[in-house]
Amino acid sequence: MRILLLRHLDTISCALYAKWLQKWPHSISHSKFESFTRSVGSHLASAYNLARWLTLDENSAKEIVEGAYVRAWQLFDNKKHGSSKAWFLAIVRNMSHNLHSQGDRRNPLDGQQPISAQGNATDLRQSIERLPLDFREVLVMRELEQMSYGEIADATGLPVGTVIARLSMARKGVESAMYVNYRGTPVV
Repeated sequence: MRILLLRHLDTISCALYAKWLQKWPHSISHSKFESFTRSVGSHLASAYNLARWLTLDENSAKEIVEGAYVRAWQLFDNKKHGSSKAWFLAIVRNMSHNLHSQGDRRNPLDGQQPISAQGNATDLRQSIERLPLDFREVLVMRELEQMSYGEIADATGLPVGTVIARLSMARKGVESAMYVNYRGTPVV
C-alpha cells in the first residue's frame, strides 16, 4: 500500500518521504488507506503550493506538507463531511502559521530593492510574496488553487465577508505593486 502512496508524494523529497515512512503505522486498513489517498493525496500539490507561498521557503514548505500529511492521517477518522481540499489546506495553513510564529517574524523580502520593471512572471511572484501573510494566503487559495470563498472560509476559519475583503485588498496590493513596476508611480 505504501507504494501506491508514492505517486502522490512527488512534491516531497525522497529524504522527507523516508522519514515520513518511519512514522507511518505498519498495520493499515486498506479501505481507510484508499479513502485517505483519494481524499487527501490528490491535494498534495496544492498543499505544497500554499505552504511555499506562506513560508516563502521551499524546504520549509516540504517539511510542512510532510507533517500535514501525517497529521491529516491521524485526524482522518474525525474529518467532517465537506471539502477535503479545504480541510487539508487548513492543516497546512495552521502548520505554516505555527512555523512562522516560532521563527523570525520579519518578512524575508524586507530591505530588498524594489521589484525590477522587467514585466514578467517574476514581478508578479515578487508582488505576491510582498503581501502580508493574511492577504497572501487568501489570494493563493482563490487565484492559484481555485478554491471557492466558502472553502477558503472553512480552511482559514474566517467569515466569508472577511475572506472577500482580504482578497480585495490583496488584489489591490498586487495591482499597485505591478503598476509601480511599469509606471514608476503608485496607484492612488
